[in-house]
Amino acid sequence: MDKVSGTLFVTQQLDREQQARYTLKAHAVAEGSGTAEDPMDIIVNVIDQNDNKPGFVKDTFLGKVPEASPTNFEVIQVEATDLDEPNSDNSDIRYKILSQEPKLPSDNLFAINEVTGAIRVNAGGLDREIRSNQDKLWRIHYSISGPGADQPPVNLFTMDKVSGTLFVTQQLDREQQASYMVGVTTELKAHAVAEGSGTAEEPMDIIVNVIDQNDNKPVFVKDTFLGKVPEASPTNFEVIQVEATDLDEPNSDNSDIRYSILSQEPKLPSDNLFAINPVTGVIRVNAGGLDREALPSPETPNVHPDGTGG
Repeated sequence: MDKVSGTLFVTQQLDREQQARYTLKAHAVAEGSGTAEDPMDIIVNVIDQNDNKPGFVKDTFLGKVPEASPTNFEVIQVEATDLDEPNSDNSDIRYKILSQEPKLPSDNLFAINEVTGAIRVNAGGLDREIRSNQDKLWRIHYSISGPGADQPPVNLFTMDKVSGTLFVTQQLDREQQASYMVGVTTELKAHAVAEGSGTAEEPMDIIVNVIDQNDNKPVFVKDTFLGKVPEASPTNFEVIQVEATDLDEPNSDNSDIRYSILSQEPKLPSDNLFAINPVTGVIRVNAGGLDREALPSPETPNVHPDGTGG
């Protein structure tokens, strides 16, 4: 510091990454009087310069990707750091791919998010077995075997030999067959053979699960339910529990059952003498006035089960 002007100077190069801030004290003394001001703090903040290159956090990033992965499938995320001031333009990092080896099946097979460093599949054609352009010239033929193909039920499924698309040839009924896979040696299998080379992939298992449709109405487990109730029974007295079943997929909306009373005969002493729990099917007394001698015939509620799946 110049003792006359008070100007502060730096005598050598500073490095913010080694020391970002200096705290000094300045003294001012009146010559001759010996009177000194209280020391004053001086804080020197070192302004960052973009003098550091970003560096990856490790030498090699190893990613894995299944062959035939779709576009935008995330393979790996790379990461780099920059020693310049955090959260500033100087430490802002952008990523890019410089080259790809090999360049097959295309030289832009992968793309990187320039901000996050996430590398994703950018084009189709990922095939572990492709080693050269010649490998791409083979035409693949597809076929299927097993139950539903060349075993009973024969020709239920067919496969386009060029595209490998699997088709069903007739209506399926989940209640008769929910899944097409029978044992280890009699599964529905797909085959892929390279035309001309005679090279065949190992057969691939195919499991076809039939999705349930709400195509079955609920039915009672017996034709008539006979309940008995003492006369003058109080409200909520349990009379009987009815039960129905539905052949649609268990524990699904399609097989969910709700109960309701459609009618009551006779309607005396009131037409809502009984009530039913819509979930359990339990029928209870809903009103007073049950008198055996006053009724022309026993009260009979007409109950209806309904599938909630639509």
